[in-house]
Amino acid sequence: MADRHTVKFFQADVFTAEPFGGNPVAVVPDADGLSDDQLQQIAREMNLSETVFVFPPTDPAAVVRLRIFTPSQEIPFAGHPVLGTFFILAELGLITVKEPVTRVMQECNIGLFAVELYALKGKVERIVMTQPKPEFLGRWRRQTISIRWRWRWDSRNLSLPTRSGRSRWYPPVCPS
Repeated sequence: MADRHTVKFFQADVFTAEPFGGNPVAVVPDADGLSDDQLQQIAREMNLSETVFVFPPTDPAAVVRLRIFTPSQEIPFAGHPVLGTFFILAELGLITVKEPVTRVMQECNIGLFAVELYALKGKVERIVMTQPKPEFLGRWRRQTISIRWRWRWDSRNLSLPTRSGRSRWYPPVCPS
């Protein structure tokens, strides 16, 4: 029989005040001792866009180290999982929050980034985070974009594409 142990997790809905709205994220507030394979298995089982695993930081400037997994792989950074994780950590009392704002550092696979928790009457009202500057790795020609994502160019504004497929995913485009 496989070795079994209990892993506590919480689910948060980010960008909403309504249950089952917004962007869901699973948070494992104490992932210390779990193997990389176990982290991936748990993320696959959660089957959400991201699952966050919280570890003690390796950098003394940070309060926690976050590892973020999709159902198929670990990713270096993502925004809404960080916000949801810090909300859960504050709700559980794992991060002390003082009014009006508490500023902490989080460690992730690409470095340290600030997180600010704004509180009123003992409750977190808003969370603001810094994030890395985006990297633009190159430009694609319109023809390549049109073929790859089945876009046609809006005849009224040739710099803006329109979508003609079923996917709801829209990659960022920098017209050349």
